[in-house]
Amino acid sequence: MAADRRWHFRLPALRGGSALVPTLDRAAREERADERERERRLAALEAAEEDFFQTPAGRARLAYKRGHRLFQYELEINELPPTVVPGLVGSPALVTTDPVDILNSVTVEGWKLVTGKFIHSDMRGGAVGCYLFKRSQKRRLAMNNPWQDASTLG
Repeated sequence: MAADRRWHFRLPALRGGSALVPTLDRAAREERADERERERRLAALEAAEEDFFQTPAGRARLAYKRGHRLFQYELEINELPPTVVPGLVGSPALVTTDPVDILNSVTVEGWKLVTGKFIHSDMRGGAVGCYLFKRSQKRRLAMNNPWQDASTLG
């Protein structure tokens, strides 16, 4: 009866081409695929750049460019996530969990370590290193942009 009644819709054929949906030749399809690939790579590049500027080295680079005289950050020592550390210009970036590599990545961005202390924090899950740096132009080296390094993008 009413429940058994089925609706039948006829959709326009897309293969033959219509005024609403033109058919694309092979070159146009390849061009669209290339454009989608470029957009995907650009999005991955932008995400990698944003990720870098959340790392200690990235934050140090931003602070240096802004003209800050001091830079401080805290590093949870017990569980360090893999962190991207820029390499010298012409050398690849490094992904590391070594706190010494991470500290060195801050100094080469133009900072001298003034003091470092370890604090035990139950709320943060163990030891936290608190580091204070002062601006040091003589320590600043030309470093690469790790988000442009194909080996760190995955």
